[in-house]
Amino acid sequence: MMRASLTLTLALLLSLSTPARAGGVVSSATPEATTIGAAVLEQGGNAVDAAIAISLALGVSEPAGSGLAGQTVMLVRSPSGVTEVIHGTTWSPAALPAQVTAAQLRRGHSAASVPSTPKVLDLALRRYGSGAFSWAELVTPAAALADEGVILGPFRARAFQFYGAALAEQDAARRLFLHPEGRPWVAGDRFRQPVLAQTLRRLAEAGAEDFYRGAIAQAIAEDMAANGGWITAEDLAAFPEPAIVEPLRATYRGYEIATLPPPFGGWVLLQLMKVLEQMPLEPRQ
Repeated sequence: MMRASLTLTLALLLSLSTPARAGGVVSSATPEATTIGAAVLEQGGNAVDAAIAISLALGVSEPAGSGLAGQTVMLVRSPSGVTEVIHGTTWSPAALPAQVTAAQLRRGHSAASVPSTPKVLDLALRRYGSGAFSWAELVTPAAALADEGVILGPFRARAFQFYGAALAEQDAARRLFLHPEGRPWVAGDRFRQPVLAQTLRRLAEAGAEDFYRGAIAQAIAEDMAANGGWITAEDLAAFPEPAIVEPLRATYRGYEIATLPPPFGGWVLLQLMKVLEQMPLEPRQ
């Protein structure tokens, strides 16, 4: 549950338009998450409803890049043109050892910051959701996907092979992510995650706050204490409501660009666009 995806930043530019009957496009990193998002639109949800379901499904279907215990930031534009950022940066544990090594910050329980993803997704639903879907209805498809499993293609199989040695060094990671027969994962295998499915069902039933103050929070704190991690129950309970902030803005050839503020990389994008703006558009002869 608290594994290698803790520094993920999910940045989404979302239109809060009405659902699929008005037209809509879903794009995500996996076919399973895309299918789940499209179904939300088809059933009357808006783009934020779909994005929440997609984010949770990505935590199941691309575990090397996404996760429930990650960092999420959302850039949201409403039909009226108002653009806002849910600033979902993560926080370090309050109490760190006097001496911290680089290795501790790269791998294992000590590499984890306090996740923002459940808080951000819950806030997004309350602030921007269509009202057509409850929290449980958006979480449940990801839980079902974790139980059913995903068929690995070449890319996902390579990800398991790439991270296999590191996962094998950690008891919990080995049980959760390595092939039960002890062989490498290959394309065509079905990868199931029953423990994640159980966690997601608990989250659907008890709400996002359970991750920070309920049974899930207690399980995280106990796991951290038993495995050299630094996140405590107090860190989880004290994690604040994500702030709603203004995006960074600049223009490019007459168009306005709205992007993410620090500590995210929007400022780099704006600098690049301003440099490109100085260059001629005509192709070289």
